[in-house]
Amino acid sequence: MFWQWLLRYSSFLVTGAVSLLVGLLLDRWTRHRANLIYYFTHPQIVRINPPIPPGAVVQAGAQPVQNEIGTLTLFLWNQGKAPAKEVHVGHTFLPAAYSVYPDIPAEQNPLPGGGVALRFPIFPEGVQLTVEG
Repeated sequence: MFWQWLLRYSSFLVTGAVSLLVGLLLDRWTRHRANLIYYFTHPQIVRINPPIPPGAVVQAGAQPVQNEIGTLTLFLWNQGKAPAKEVHVGHTFLPAAYSVYPDIPAEQNPLPGGGVALRFPIFPEGVQLTVEG
């Protein structure tokens, strides 16, 4: 009974499934929308000890003062066919010496829990943005 029903209506089922698949693929290829992808480098912290002047006496057990330099690079890529609007990138501590390449208009917005969000009103299509800090 089931096999007779399946053989009778299989052409309708296959036609419907193929039509649905083709429709989804056409929608994906022709719709103009943003598609943001992000990745980032490994955070790096370098500790630098201050130079000891010649002739200075170093006491045993004294801990030298260390300066730390941290770096991280965030990559944002809009691989879609339309510009993305209102892109926000949040950071707990955004250093004063950060850079954005290419130079896209951005503004800093403070977050309620502390930290800063970089706001990009328009993120053009096909652009890879680099935020270094």
